[in-house]
Amino acid sequence: MKREDWDQDYKDLDDAWCAEPEPIIMEEVKGLKPGRGLDLGCGAGGNALWLAEQGWEVVGVDWAESAIKKARASATAKRLGASFIVADITQWKPKREFDLVISNYALPPAGSQRQQTFTSALQGLDHEGTIMILEWDKSSTIVAGWDPKDLISVDEILSYLKELTIEKAKIIKIDFEAHARREGHDHKGDSGDWVAAFVRASRHD
Repeated sequence: MKREDWDQDYKDLDDAWCAEPEPIIMEEVKGLKPGRGLDLGCGAGGNALWLAEQGWEVVGVDWAESAIKKARASATAKRLGASFIVADITQWKPKREFDLVISNYALPPAGSQRQQTFTSALQGLDHEGTIMILEWDKSSTIVAGWDPKDLISVDEILSYLKELTIEKAKIIKIDFEAHARREGHDHKGDSGDWVAAFVRASRHD
């Protein structure tokens, strides 16, 4: 989808709707000491806001201005220490390092933009930081009807993280209807084996 399409997508959501965190990310964050967190492609801030509730100092970045507006409103209403930036994650450069970097269903299609996103993510990762990538796996191409270039495999994610220590690398079956509800969409009837690729890695310089 184009930037303006994502922006309109969030504008169309009810003002009372609030993004929910991703359960897989929530589970994986358990045990990590709260510090500085970066959410690349944060959408309306579900993960970033949840991290802030756990004591993290969080920065969320997304190119959809309407999504960031909703995220900021939620942070203000809940009095949370999360800040949000309107920017294209394929071009945005972190100005500091983070203890945790996440990208949750936000990677651009295969090519130079995806490479730049991973480059920025690694540039923003602290010397003992953790990175988590959750994205639709290429095995979902047929059931989803998406272009294979829009998806990624575990092996492809690993190819971008060669300098890190890999802690987890797996594919996960996803309840797509539940996922869609967290994103504010109605996708009843969308069934089949929706599969996500997940990698958790850390840096130990």
